[in-house]
Amino acid sequence: SLLSHKAVDLARASASFIAQQLAVENARQTAKDTEHMRSYPQALNFARQAQALCRKLPPMVGKHLGEAIKLDIEHLEGKLGSL
Repeated sequence: SLLSHKAVDLARASASFIAQQLAVENARQTAKDTEHMRSYPQALNFARQAQALCRKLPPMVGKHLGEAIKLDIEHLEGKLGSL
């Protein structure tokens, strides 16, 4: 029925959103873990990957996470600049 198709579409969209958000969070956490090992260039790469993945999220969520990741990137760039 039409209702069951809509429920399937909604479930699919929800699963996709969750997977994309997890990908962003995983890349961001990997950047932080890598930073703790003082591997700043690699940490910066992971942070930039997280930032790029934000573009796949819905605008409000992507913007919020993207702003936080931008601060992460600026922090890591500062670490690299002080080496």
